[in-house]
Amino acid sequence: MDSKEKAKEFIKKFDDVRPKEFFGPIDDYCERGIIPILCMLDESTETVFSGDIAARFKLSTPHVAVVLKAAENKGYIKRAPLESDRRKTAVCITERGRAEKQKAFAALLELVEYIIDEVGENDLNEFLRISGRIHSAIGKRMKK
Repeated sequence: MDSKEKAKEFIKKFDDVRPKEFFGPIDDYCERGIIPILCMLDESTETVFSGDIAARFKLSTPHVAVVLKAAENKGYIKRAPLESDRRKTAVCITERGRAEKQKAFAALLELVEYIIDEVGENDLNEFLRISGRIHSAIGKRMKK
């Protein structure tokens, strides 16, 4: 089997084993983006702007705007213009947003505990080791 065929085989196998229930459907990207942003806002000690969020997560500003609008509609964040420069809008987490972040983290923790129990710590560490090598290889490729 040549390398192109091996690559096609890998993609098919990866798609077959990818935990789709965990990652959710592609069209649900907006909802999944809210929690990492809530984490960033909750952990930040400085004023956060949408551009900071875009840079941190390597997202386009239109994508960030869509996620922030969804988060604001749910009452998870507030946006307010700066007093010193009305052209800039600060983004901050609300108590409801903190509660949602904590709920999501608790659910993730429970899922990971289950995975550790089901798969085993050794296999998961091997998975992380191999994932690190793949990440490194992709990084090298992207620099070319």
